[in-house]
Amino acid sequence: MSHYVDPACFCGKGLRPFLGRTVIVTVNGTALPAGLLACFDERTGIVTLVISLTDVRYICCGNIRSIQPATPANGG
Repeated sequence: MSHYVDPACFCGKGLRPFLGRTVIVTVNGTALPAGLLACFDERTGIVTLVISLTDVRYICCGNIRSIQPATPANGG
């Protein structure tokens, strides 16, 4: 059975509880590496996911299909 996810669900209040947390974000069926959900620009809909000092992803909130908490690789 297929489940429909409204793309707008992560473009507002659904995203806020995850800000500042280490998460795994799934974008269009692909799980990205765990990273810090650092920022959400409500005007543009861009989410900033910091995976490492050299890997920062800017994601359109409408492309996010799921977000789940993750344990950082260093355990802290």
